[in-house]
Amino acid sequence: MWRSLWQGRGFIEMNNHGKVRRLVINGDDFGYCPERNRGIVECFQKKAITSASLMINAVYMNDAVVLAKKHSLPLGLHLNLTEGLPVSQELINKESSSLLTSDGYFHGKYGFRESLKKGLIDVEEVRMEIRAQILRFRDVVGEMPLYVDGHQHCHVLSGIRNVFAEVLQECGIGMTRLPIEFGLEKCVWLDKAAMAFFKGIEEDAKIAKEVLLAHGVRHPHGYMGLSTMGSNMSVEHIQSALLTSIKTAEATSAPGSTLTFELMTHPGYPASKNIGGCGQGPDEFACSKDRVHEMDVLKTPKLKQFFSENNVRLCTFRELVEDI
Repeated sequence: MWRSLWQGRGFIEMNNHGKVRRLVINGDDFGYCPERNRGIVECFQKKAITSASLMINAVYMNDAVVLAKKHSLPLGLHLNLTEGLPVSQELINKESSSLLTSDGYFHGKYGFRESLKKGLIDVEEVRMEIRAQILRFRDVVGEMPLYVDGHQHCHVLSGIRNVFAEVLQECGIGMTRLPIEFGLEKCVWLDKAAMAFFKGIEEDAKIAKEVLLAHGVRHPHGYMGLSTMGSNMSVEHIQSALLTSIKTAEATSAPGSTLTFELMTHPGYPASKNIGGCGQGPDEFACSKDRVHEMDVLKTPKLKQFFSENNVRLCTFRELVEDI
């Protein structure tokens, strides 16, 4: 039996009796604030997400680890090179660092990118900080991360992707996120500024793909999350993104291979003013109701029914590693 769906990305047909597809739904920014932690755990308990990425330099990181162990929530590392304070003691002890402002904080999402473009970032300092965050994760969680992604997609940027791949290979970590969302250009609900920024991320990710694979670092066949973030998340947008990703992956993968996908999410309750963050307080997105909106969408029965009807099985990154 064939099922059809019309969405903004076009007319897509899916075989309901095909092979099971595996999907990780990952909650980013775990540890950022108490409200973020509560929302992520709540979604995990409701089976609305399957894993979370831990911000190792976040103010409420230790509380997040306690919650993860209590509820058996699988964790990866959310590498952060753009927001708050560094983890590397070597950087902290330096009189000045290319990664930090004069106040000792990372340069921010756009400031970091500008510094990279100007050639102002010392790659060896990046290497120090990536290693430090991975080792801190090992110390607090009790094991090395199976999966590492990048806060604000810092890991695929020019000047970062090579050293990121080298450190992951050195640490024996073989899985990451590749933020290329198939059909993104047809997502007409995105404004021009968001589309331009997201397309820039995708261009960086396309170059990073070969670098990562050359170092034995793999990624799921498909990724969704750019077009479905915050207020742009809806059941229909997730359906459209996933079906487009499945169709593209099936066309480019070996017959009979298990297809794997990741949906990036940001569930949580609005952060309280001046509570949380990574040393500078919570940002605007953390304080908005967009994260509650994501929680509501992810928990809707309609979405779970859609997964079931299209042979999509929710899983963890550990299961993905076994299938890729």
